Parts: sequence; structure tokens; C-alpha cells
Amino acid sequence: MAELKKFAFFRDMTPLDKNVLFIIGNGFDIAHGIRSRYMDFKEWAVEHGYAHMKESMDMFFSADLWKDMENALGRYDEKYIAGYCNPDDDFDYDHPTRSVAAYEDSPYWIFKPILEELIEAFTKWVNSIDINNAQPFLNLPKESKYLSFNYTETLESMYRVPKTQVVHIHGSRLEAGEYIMGHNKMRDPGDPYEDESMIFMENPRHKIISWINGLYKDTAHHIQTHRDFFDSLTDINYIVVLGHSLGDIDMPYFHEIVKATGENTPWSISYHSAQDKQSIDTFAKRMALNNVTPFQFPEP
Repeated sequence: MAELKKFAFFRDMTPLDKNVLFIIGNGFDIAHGIRSRYMDFKEWAVEHGYAHMKESMDMFFSADLWKDMENALGRYDEKYIAGYCNPDDDFDYDHPTRSVAAYEDSPYWIFKPILEELIEAFTKWVNSIDINNAQPFLNLPKESKYLSFNYTETLESMYRVPKTQVVHIHGSRLEAGEYIMGHNKMRDPGDPYEDESMIFMENPRHKIISWINGLYKDTAHHIQTHRDFFDSLTDINYIVVLGHSLGDIDMPYFHEIVKATGENTPWSISYHSAQDKQSIDTFAKRMALNNVTPFQFPEP
């Protein structure tokens, strides 16, 4: 904790501020009372005309959807989705062409619009997140570098951190462009269907996998897009993580940071629960880091 006090937000920082990297996750906004959880997105969707989309997503994906949407989007059963979209009529073996066409087209009319509506609603929700009532309670240095996984402009607006010091790796409300949200489970749509008696289901399955692949978070691409930022981290001598869950999907970004800064650079990583502390321990071992200090996220 002494090292954290020396370099981080508990006191005025030194000229070494510019050699500190802050990694900002959604827990940072949540700690400021900002309603930016996926559960908040679910409630917003129901209140703003997307109740059918929400109910359909509940059927197509796991129960964890509104807790951990990105991981949940990569865990799905395309056979179940295709079966749900199937016409109510039994397969007409006397007119197979007609039945096959109906089976192949049904996901296009039922499932694909739901995914499109999800992205539409997600974008509108992000744009609607209110940060106006949030109050700063940390002393964040303006000279440090910031890697933010949030879409909101909390750092720039509330803490007056210059835009030039902040990289929003998944998009920002301050810039034009799409918000990046997705899973890390790319699959091959061409995998053959194992049940030859249900071969007419093969094309619907392929389409469903391809559409969900469209929600893949291409971390390698985003790293290359921000290559200059990651290459600039070689002189970083302290890293502070605020409110990031250290989930698998974002691990390629952390690998890139460790590659630039080395395994001996000190890290201070915030936690909220005992499970978070376990995640920090797992993360430190995974990254072979030699100097990691967990600390409880400070209260407002």
C-alpha cells in the first residue's frame, strides 16, 4: 500500500506521473454511481421498447447474459437456436424443397434481426448513460497514461484528464465510430453437421454461427489499431488497475502491456470482493508478474 500511496491517486503525484499507466475498467464507473452494468442495459432495454429483444436473448443465450454479456455471446447452442426458429409444421417429406427452404430461412427472419436489434439497443443505451450526477473522489494525475475499457468520458469530463492521455480501446462517446463489444469464441461455420438424418439443418446452423462470429471481438486488430500506444509503454514504471475484472476476453491487451513493461514492473490492482482477489492472483501467475499488490477500491 505504501507504493500505491507513493505513485497513485492518494496524494499529489510527482514528475514520475507520466511514467504511470492507469488501466480503467467498468468498475471505475460503477464506483462513481454510473449505471453502466449489463443489468442496467437489460432494464433500459425493457423500458425503451426492446423487451422482445431482451426476452429472445434470454432464450437464445445462457442465464449469465446480463451479468457477463461478452462471454455469454460466445457460449451458445446453434442447434437449439435453429430448432427454436424452425417452422411449427413437421417436415413435409412429400414436398422436401419447400420444407428445406422454410427451415433455412427461419433463422434469417427470427434470429438475425434479434442480433441486429441487440447492437442497435446497445449503442443507444451506451449513448444514454448518464454521468452528470457522478462526483470525482480520486486524485487522478493528468500527466499519466490511461487505457480505458469504458465508452464513457468519465476521465475526460469529470477528472479533466486530457484526451491525448486516454486511449479508449473499445470506442468512446467522444469519437465517431462503433462501440466494440463481443466474445472471443470464433468458430468455423463450415463444420459439418454430425446427424445425417438432419442434414437439412446444416445451412441454418452455418448461418447462425456466421452471424454470431460477426460479434467476435478481434483484439489483435484493436491492438494493431493502437500500436503506437502499446509501443509507447516501454518507459512505464508503475501500473494501476481500477475496476477491471481481468477477464479472459481482454487478456491479449494485458499480454501486450506486459510485453512492453516487463514482468518486474509494479502493479497495483483494485478488488471489490474475495473473488476479485482470487482473480488478481490468477492473473499475476498467468502473466508471470513479480510485483503485484491488490488493494480495495477506495470508497467515495
